[in-house]
Amino acid sequence: MDSSSVPNASETETTASPFTAEQWQILRDATKGEEGIRQVLALFGYSYTPQPEHRPKQILVIDDDPAIITYTKTVLNRNGFETFATSNPQAALSMLLLKSPDLVLLDIQMPGLDGGEVFAKLREMPHAAATPVIFMTGLIDPSEEAHLNKTSTDRKHYLGKPFTPEKLVEAVSRVLALV
Repeated sequence: MDSSSVPNASETETTASPFTAEQWQILRDATKGEEGIRQVLALFGYSYTPQPEHRPKQILVIDDDPAIITYTKTVLNRNGFETFATSNPQAALSMLLLKSPDLVLLDIQMPGLDGGEVFAKLREMPHAAATPVIFMTGLIDPSEEAHLNKTSTDRKHYLGKPFTPEKLVEAVSRVLALV
């Protein structure tokens, strides 16, 4: 067979294939990103909707007790959340300049800046002002906790210490569902 009898690429695409030249061009371009994928799938009657990235919810834990931080992080990480933490309230404010967590767990009684002061400063940060906060505290009893959470405003919630892993996960999941 000589080279004059071998069809060139455009002849193959238009005569020996069910695809048009335009369809071949779309197939060639398919590796150029989502639009190419969308076009190829449309040729076969399919639609393409990119799936959003699944990112675990990020939670900042601020507590001056390292044991509470370890306990809280362990429980939340085992339940599919991503956590970062600090025992220094001032460091927490610096962290909030760099990261935007989906939720903040905040101890109320801490040396230096207390939880109320951290909360007030967090509300002054434009990118973090709407971030929900769960105050973790031993200052309230369970009946007060339920009442405070029902009447709470400003994306502020409460979790009484000590808390079980189940209660922690339930509180975090409930507040994140509101966002």
